[in-house]
Amino acid sequence: MSPKIIAHRGASGEAPENTLSAIHAALRKSVDFIEIDVRLSKDGVPVVIHDDSISRITGDLHSLKVDELLSHEIREFDVGTWFGEEFKGEKIPLLSDLFAFDWAHTGLMIEIKESLSPDAVVVEAVFKVLESAEKLPSELVIGSFSPSILAEVQRRSASSHVKVNFIGILEELEFIDRFSAIGVTHLAIWDKMLSLSLIQSLKERDIEIWSFTVDDIDMIHLLTSMNLDGLISNHPDRLYRNINF
Repeated sequence: MSPKIIAHRGASGEAPENTLSAIHAALRKSVDFIEIDVRLSKDGVPVVIHDDSISRITGDLHSLKVDELLSHEIREFDVGTWFGEEFKGEKIPLLSDLFAFDWAHTGLMIEIKESLSPDAVVVEAVFKVLESAEKLPSELVIGSFSPSILAEVQRRSASSHVKVNFIGILEELEFIDRFSAIGVTHLAIWDKMLSLSLIQSLKERDIEIWSFTVDDIDMIHLLTSMNLDGLISNHPDRLYRNINF
């Protein structure tokens, strides 16, 4: 089977990452999943942003931290111009903004970033948004680099009507056992860490394997030949052009 195509921070190769424009672009491509990052604002609202600061995505015009800004304040900044003038005025979305879209058959992967907030507080805020949404994507996956965050997601999901899957994200192989210890059976692994022997070993343990961030064409061909289950890319079009479906 061909691997799932996951758009990294939306179609972030052609629109500013983690913005509504990037998500719209990925939805138009009918990818299998769209991956986004979530942090909490000062008032505890989940916002869609990767870094703990807004500096990079405002073109280094502001050095404020996400957790220093109220949710209504964080929406005031232009986070599109750094990427291209045609995106001038693009805003940082709230997680709740995403569920106004028609997701059709596209799933959503939410990566919860580590922060100074207690794991339980962040996870509860994310679930409250999911549980209040009128219409959710076809499939929800929550991931993190932190085993403790994923353990909290598992605990909270037990009392929720929202069905989610869990995926451990890692750049160091020692975390495989830490995620396995809490029952995680899906892993997103940095492509530079992968080998055929590792993939075979994990598949023997019934672990589904995604890889990030796969933009290089030679790497696309190599990982496809290794029978991975999913590829996360800033440029999903490259995956479609270089994988035989």
